[in-house]
Amino acid sequence: MGLADVFDHLLGVGMTKVINFGDHVAALCAYLPDLYREKNITLTCTTEPLPIGLDDATAMGIIVTELVNNAYIHAFPGGSGEISVILKIPAGEAALTIADNGVGFVEVETRRRGMGLVRRLIQQVGGTLGVQSDCGMRWTIRFPIAEALPRTAA
Repeated sequence: MGLADVFDHLLGVGMTKVINFGDHVAALCAYLPDLYREKNITLTCTTEPLPIGLDDATAMGIIVTELVNNAYIHAFPGGSGEISVILKIPAGEAALTIADNGVGFVEVETRRRGMGLVRRLIQQVGGTLGVQSDCGMRWTIRFPIAEALPRTAA
């Protein structure tokens, strides 16, 4: 798989208007390691089923891709480590966590374009972002399930 396949998946090529976001995330996790074959980094993915609209799935998929790519590129100067992606559905909301056991990240407020994009996409789906950097990085995005369902015109 190449980058084009990742983008096709992110854009929902051939998908219906409502998809299982858990399966979408799992597929992204299957594609992304192929872009970093030379690194000794393990990516694990644990998801629960969650039907959401394709537009929100696309936004959230871009967030997953951005944060996982950041971990691959920046978290492991020694070239080895672990990244995990977890999608859980606690009562009334979805919780998506992307974590690594790398060097961590001190500058959370940044002007880097990728992080600005992540923040805008989280806002787009009505979510919130929590960030922890002690032993590696932990990004937790929470978004209401009702907000994740397809929006209808008023």
